[in-house]
Amino acid sequence: MPTEKKAAKEPEGTTEGGERERPEFRPAQAIPPITLMGIFIVITVCLALIVGPLYNSYGLSSGFEEFAQSEHWYLYAFGFVALMVVVAVGILVLRKLLKKRKLKLKYLFALVVFTSTFVVVQPFIDVAFNGAPPVWKEFPYDIEGVEKAVPLDPADMGHGSIVMTNTSFHVLERRPYDHREIGSVDGIAQITDPHYDLGFWVISAIRGSDRIAWTIDRNGSIQDRGPILHPDTTLNFLGVNIANVNGTPYIVSLWRSENDWSIAMNSLSSDFKFQEIAHPIRTEGPLFPVTGWSFGGNYYHNGTHLFDMRFIQREGRVVTTGCSISDLSSIEWVKAEGDHALVCHEIFNLTGDGTGQKRIHVLSDIRTGSAFAGHVGSGYLCSCIIIPNEEGSDVGFRMRTVVISGSRLIIADQKDLIGDEYHLSSSDIVATYQESIDGNIWLVSSEGASYGLISTRDRGQVHIQIISFLIAGGLVAALLIKPKWWLVDIGGLLMGAGVIAIMGISFPILFTLLLLVLLAVYDFISVYKTKHMIALADSVVEAKMPILLVFPMKWSYRYEDEKNLMDPKRKRESLFMGLGDVIIPGIMILSIASFLSPIGGLRLFGFIYPPVAVAIFALLGMLAGWGALMFFVIKGKAHAGLPPINSGTILGFIIGHLIVYGTIVFW
Repeated sequence: MPTEKKAAKEPEGTTEGGERERPEFRPAQAIPPITLMGIFIVITVCLALIVGPLYNSYGLSSGFEEFAQSEHWYLYAFGFVALMVVVAVGILVLRKLLKKRKLKLKYLFALVVFTSTFVVVQPFIDVAFNGAPPVWKEFPYDIEGVEKAVPLDPADMGHGSIVMTNTSFHVLERRPYDHREIGSVDGIAQITDPHYDLGFWVISAIRGSDRIAWTIDRNGSIQDRGPILHPDTTLNFLGVNIANVNGTPYIVSLWRSENDWSIAMNSLSSDFKFQEIAHPIRTEGPLFPVTGWSFGGNYYHNGTHLFDMRFIQREGRVVTTGCSISDLSSIEWVKAEGDHALVCHEIFNLTGDGTGQKRIHVLSDIRTGSAFAGHVGSGYLCSCIIIPNEEGSDVGFRMRTVVISGSRLIIADQKDLIGDEYHLSSSDIVATYQESIDGNIWLVSSEGASYGLISTRDRGQVHIQIISFLIAGGLVAALLIKPKWWLVDIGGLLMGAGVIAIMGISFPILFTLLLLVLLAVYDFISVYKTKHMIALADSVVEAKMPILLVFPMKWSYRYEDEKNLMDPKRKRESLFMGLGDVIIPGIMILSIASFLSPIGGLRLFGFIYPPVAVAIFALLGMLAGWGALMFFVIKGKAHAGLPPINSGTILGFIIGHLIVYGTIVFW
């Protein structure tokens, strides 16, 4: 009896037509690569947050910051995205052209990876040999129209500041991340330059119909000393100083008329006692008090002579002593600093053609001579320190003069009166001062104060260039010879952190936010509509370069054997993520940390810098968006990464800003 012949069992993993189907994929297999991917994202962004200030101190930038911070920044954001589209399409076109000539695109990618790695690695090698360059710290404040500034305590320059506008002055205390206002006087006019001695600043201004004097001690306490008067109503007020009379502080006011002048004093007692001094020197010409903030001395001049004004107690009266310094013509300002004075004057016939040049002259017990030659601004924009040198030195003194001219910081010494120039990121500096001859330099702008050191050490020597070249070249050579998946990820880590750092310190928050929105839209279109992003990823797999990151399911995975991501027969042994999916949201995270003002923000857990706290929320949002993306990726299809990741980053920023600042601001 015939029996029914059973059909032969088809091999597992084949279809009815005999073609192999994609092997079964279990979600549990994705746990190792997803874990690696999350670790990679966190390390890359955190490394960028660390090296961002380092790159900033090196002057590294994307080259786009001028456009990103311009008036029409939003147009440049569209242009930036259009440029990325052109590059992507250009790579695909170039791929076809090179295939016809049997050339490989990977050599072009290799050149890009080499250049990027060289730029990223070089600062690290430099730090290894020369130490980290000085990083300037910023302490902003929220006062509009600041035009002048002085340190609250000249013995501790970082203690706080006194800043002045046309109609007010404000006392600021420095906190860990910003300045806090602890006192102010508003509604005044004709504010004089402040002067300091014996623990007090004195400043005067017109309030109503009176000329009022205020004193400010080193703790920031403001005392209203009442009107400054003079019995001779024909005299006009010139300026106000602090006088040290046998260790007792007095307020000195200077007065003059067309033919006469005098000095008056008020004690700092509660009755604000007035005393006029008949000055013993009656040189012809008008009297000008010291201009520009000063501490430790009192000077005035009459156009031809400079007078060192000192005070002593004699027979129950305060009298003046001091000396006259001649041969200083065309004096523009005098500024006292400690035991010496800076005098801005003009030296004629310097060039032999009858023209003059402005110089800063130093009057000191150690040395009398020029400290800087060139363009000189007001006394607020200049500072000089002079100290005795060590025994056995060829020069008996050391000098450091700081001059601010526009967006230039110039440092001169006794050997170089022209000075070395350094470019400043801001051109609205209103004051500068120094902690010591080798210490921090303080710069005060209309938005805040910052301090740091100017490094004169040579950097980027030939051996550093060679080592950086060898590291970048070695990485690229290894990728070309045997592109292991972990080599690709190491290269991606270096490139990603470097690009995030360079662009994050260049792009402000609002520009970056618009960029994230536009690139998310572009990524959606290129993956789901035109699908050219998938083809671009396939060409990157061919090149085996760290532009597409690899996260295997097993350590034994051989990325070098991957050929075509689009092949339906391809066995799923790894997950892939474009480096741009880390870089683009990472740029915003670093931009938040770099550009967000700390004013008004809470310190997370009592110690995390407010902008960094918001950046951490943005990173958490990025990870949440990435987690949502992974939920769909493990189902086996390619998905656009930027829409969920960028959305999570932006949402994290908004939530973090609301928590830390209580508001939402994009700049």
